[in-house]
This record gives sequence, C-alpha cells and structure tokens, in this order.
Amino acid sequence: MGALDLLEYLRATGFALALTTDGGIKVSPASALAEDVRQAIRAHRQSLLALLDAEEEATKGAQSEVQEPDPPGMAARFERLVMFGWDEAQARALAERLNSDASMGDDRVACAADCLHYCPGHCANHRRAGLTDPAVGSDLASLPQRCPGFLAVR
Repeated sequence: MGALDLLEYLRATGFALALTTDGGIKVSPASALAEDVRQAIRAHRQSLLALLDAEEEATKGAQSEVQEPDPPGMAARFERLVMFGWDEAQARALAERLNSDASMGDDRVACAADCLHYCPGHCANHRRAGLTDPAVGSDLASLPQRCPGFLAVR
C-alpha cells in the first residue's frame, strides 16, 4: 500500500489527518489505530507529509478564490455528528464526504449523520435494517449505505 492509498484508507475508515506545527502528522482518533496501520504511517511518513502539505496549499488557494456557503445538509450532518460525540475534524470530514458523494448522485446515507433511528452505538430499527443486534459501531455508522430501515432526520 502506497502513501496515497494509506491516506485514502484512513479517511474512508473515519480517521482525520492533519499537519502539526512541529512538522508531524496528527491522526484522530489515535487510540483507534491498529499497530499495523501505525507502522504503515511511520513507513510512509515523508510521503504522507508531502501529500497533506500539498492538500493544505491547494485548500488555501481555493479558499482565497471563492468562499461558498456550506452545501445543503452539511451543517445539519456536522452538528448531529458532534452532538453524538464525534471529534469536530472527523465530523466535518464525514459530512463533507457525504455531501460530496450526494452531489455526484450517490443516494447512500450514513446512519450517524442521516438516520432518525440511530443513537450513538445503537440502531432502534435494527431488525428492519437487517441487523441481528441493535449495537452499531461507529465504523458501520459512518459507512455510506442503502438501509431498508432508514428514516431521514431532515
């Protein structure tokens, strides 16, 4: 797995990455990182730093050009995730990813951000959703999916 694949994997599984002021990489939540992933981050540190730096520069350039309002639903998703205890960086990243996917025609939803039946760690409609147990981990709750038990928050 190369640095770009590692970066995409980390973000797809709910991790937020940021450059630190001392030239390091902050991964949140660090406590959820498996040892093999930690080793991969160490092995690709320089490449990851370069990718994150390039993204940061591109973001600065894009922000200086035009400041557009958040897309519809973005703020509501972000606020719901934060209310459920998500780190703000993770909440923003997931809300942005879901809105980006929706803008490209993806109709999948994420339990934690979009479903009325979801409470942190629990699906109140788990049988209709096809689950045998009401327990829902944050990894499943953040995955875009089409759920037969879904009921939109908004």
